[in-house]
Amino acid sequence: MSEPIKIVSKFERIAMYLVGFSMVLNLFILVSLVIPSVLIILGSIGISTFYFIKRFNKSDFVNQLINWNLSFYIFFSLLFYFIAILLKVAEPNFNDLIRVTGISMYFNWVFFVCDTPEKIKSFFFKFSLGLYLILLIQAILEYNFPVEFGVLVAGIITKISIKVSTTLSDSNNFADMIIILSVILMNLYNFKSSKQYRLAYLVLLFLGFPLVNISGSRQGLIFWAIFFLWFLWGFVKDFSVKKLLQIGGTMALLISLAVPILISYFEENPGSAVGRLFLGGANSGESTNSRWSTIEAGFEFIKSNYFILGSGSINFDKAWFDFTSNDTPLPHNSLLFLYCQYGIFTLVLVYFLFKSIQRAIKVRQVLIVFCLLIPFFFQPNYPYYGISIFVISYIDACYLRQNENELGLELIS
Repeated sequence: MSEPIKIVSKFERIAMYLVGFSMVLNLFILVSLVIPSVLIILGSIGISTFYFIKRFNKSDFVNQLINWNLSFYIFFSLLFYFIAILLKVAEPNFNDLIRVTGISMYFNWVFFVCDTPEKIKSFFFKFSLGLYLILLIQAILEYNFPVEFGVLVAGIITKISIKVSTTLSDSNNFADMIIILSVILMNLYNFKSSKQYRLAYLVLLFLGFPLVNISGSRQGLIFWAIFFLWFLWGFVKDFSVKKLLQIGGTMALLISLAVPILISYFEENPGSAVGRLFLGGANSGESTNSRWSTIEAGFEFIKSNYFILGSGSINFDKAWFDFTSNDTPLPHNSLLFLYCQYGIFTLVLVYFLFKSIQRAIKVRQVLIVFCLLIPFFFQPNYPYYGISIFVISYIDACYLRQNENELGLELIS
């Protein structure tokens, strides 16, 4: 009688990884030539919902911030949509709401199954490593075969117009994920010595830089620099002044020798992140101006709604494009974007974000705070991306599992 239970358990764990990869990385797009993407989306949500109900645990559910975020999105989006119906200006678009609901159900399922600190840590480490390797393979394929990759993903041969989440064409999201996953991997792996820790950190730094650079994400480059400075501080903080001067002199010499070669490379590759940030390449000025114009439009949209109400996520596209005459994309700032949708009620979400940051700091996950704040300020719809909910879930996992005895929470399923 025990064998079927083991088979089911193995199947569930395999499904947990496959569904998670699909939801967080939008892998249904890559395999849509074999299986229709709609079926993969519905299947992923269906599996998550099934196990969410089957494994439901009240303690875990109540004590995850993610659930209150989910309730907020659903309640206010439906409320504003109902108002829009009464005003006869409704045009539904459930994409964002379906996305955030599905991924929220999924990470609840993860918490219900991983019922010990060891299990939850093991899951997030293996899951993050799997995500990183998939992104690495995607980047290699897309960089070397951009036309073929474009046709495979979207049937389009122009890289700019693909805009598929977690590929190089969606540069900011790709670069953010590379650094976010690097941070999580460094935090979760049990290193046997400080030398092993520094070596692993260097590997992720040297691997992350070319990946971020070829994506062309200036935001990602800033993010990588923070990741690098964090390593540098940890590396040199215990050294003597003499040792620091020796290291600084060596680095200055190496950099001076490499600068001419690097400048030549970046001038020949204006689409790289360094080229765009420091050399003004690949329409960087035009991109910056465009983003500022979307932010200005966002403030005007909020003003037109008297700084109080929004449209919710369901009817936002129609409300926004009616206001901007279809000429301006979304406000290029997540907090502003959320305020356009939910008005003054966005302050509730800001409070949840603040609580997540508090939790991260309490469990000494300070670097992961940047993984929330940088994309929130530089991306338009980061709260609806799977990686956003993944980061919040990771913070909850670190906090709840580490503090279960102190908090008096019954967190084991």
